[in-house]
Amino acid sequence: MPWRRVQGWSRSPYPRDHPAFSRCLRLCSTTRLQPFWCTGSRSIRGFSNMTMISANRSPQGIARDLEALHGECRAAMSVMQSLIDARECDGVRVPVARHRMSHASTRRLKFLSEVAYPCVLQSATASQVEAIRALQAQATANRSRSSAHVAKWSTAGVSADWNAFRRESAGMLAMMADRLKQEGDVLLPMLMAAVPPRPLSQRVGRSLARVSEGKNNSQLITS
Repeated sequence: MPWRRVQGWSRSPYPRDHPAFSRCLRLCSTTRLQPFWCTGSRSIRGFSNMTMISANRSPQGIARDLEALHGECRAAMSVMQSLIDARECDGVRVPVARHRMSHASTRRLKFLSEVAYPCVLQSATASQVEAIRALQAQATANRSRSSAHVAKWSTAGVSADWNAFRRESAGMLAMMADRLKQEGDVLLPMLMAAVPPRPLSQRVGRSLARVSEGKNNSQLITS
């Protein structure tokens, strides 16, 4: 994934109070690097480190990235669905499919919490904030249910009681499908309609211009 190194903060696209800004600065302080930002590549493989995720992406670009992550989740779910449709357990493919689903879901949730939600919340209305909080609360409940499912069904347990695992896995897939639909219905329209944050360099430049103008005026008065 290509990166663009930026000296100082002048080209940071987020204000100082934005979560992405503070996370990047903490990362830079620990690695002794100047603040730097992603060029905005749409490669999903670049999402492995969310502290440096597409800081200059527009809300619409973030929406497209979220749609790509949804596609990744649905592809993993489709594989699992085909496996649990079979009467016999595939002891090799089932563990791989479960891991793939868990990995895709984790990546999506991390992207939501560190990129999508902060992007929407900085310009959200009261009703939009309430809708996002509801999504976050539901995600917590779903995560607890998923963790309990994973803990209950070891690889040996799946093979020992395949039919019971099939039934419970069908319920988990339905839960995940419903969750993806809600994110698509609620969050994606917010991102598509969101206004991109004004780059910090513009605000700093205008502030400096006002300060300079004030100094010039004061010099004219005193002279």
